[in-house]
Amino acid sequence: MNTTTKRILSASVLMPLFITCLYSIKTWGFLTAFMAIGMVIEFFNICRRPIYFLLVSLYIIIGCYAFYIVRRDTGFSTSLWAFVSIWISDSAAYFGGKILKGPKLAPSISPNKTISGLLIGIGVGGIAAIAMAYHMDIHCPVWIILILLTIGHAGDLLESWIKRRLKVKDTSGLIPGHGGIFDRMDSCLSFFMVLYVLIKFYSF
Repeated sequence: MNTTTKRILSASVLMPLFITCLYSIKTWGFLTAFMAIGMVIEFFNICRRPIYFLLVSLYIIIGCYAFYIVRRDTGFSTSLWAFVSIWISDSAAYFGGKILKGPKLAPSISPNKTISGLLIGIGVGGIAAIAMAYHMDIHCPVWIILILLTIGHAGDLLESWIKRRLKVKDTSGLIPGHGGIFDRMDSCLSFFMVLYVLIKFYSF
C-alpha cells in the first residue's frame, strides 16, 4: 500500500472522530490535552537537546491551547471551518505538487515541497474557505483567510526544518501515511495561533 492510499484511509477514519470530539467542548478539551501530550512525547523521543526540546514543546502547548480557546470562544462552526480549510489547503498542496511538480519550494528543508504545490494549496484552500465562510455565516475577510493559509503552510515548513535538523523523516509512525501527531497537526498549530490573535481584533 503506497503512502497516498495510507493518507486517504487514515483521514477517512480519523476525521469523523476528530469532528465528533470537536463538537463537544468537554471532549475537545480532553483531545487537545491528549494531542499536546502526545506531540511533546513524540518530540522528546527524537530530540534530547534540553533548550530545543523546551522551545518546541512550548510552541506545541501554545498551539493546542489555541485549539481549545478558539473552539470555546467562537463555537463549533468557526473551529470546524478553520480545520477543514487548512486540511483542504494541505491536501491540495500535496496532490498539486505531486501532479505538477516544478521548482522546489525549499529543497534544503523539505525536498518534496514545490512552489506549485504551495500556490495550489493556498488557491484551492482559499476558495474552499471563502465558500464555507459564506455558507456558515463566518465573517472573515479574504485577506485574513489567505494570511492564515500561508501561515499554516509556514508551520508545515517549520516542522520540516525541525525534523531536518534532527535528521528524522517523521516524528513517529502513529498515523499511517502521515507520521506522528505533530506531523499531522503542524499546519493547524501555526494557523490557530494566528487565528486566536486575529479573533481579538475581528468578529468571526
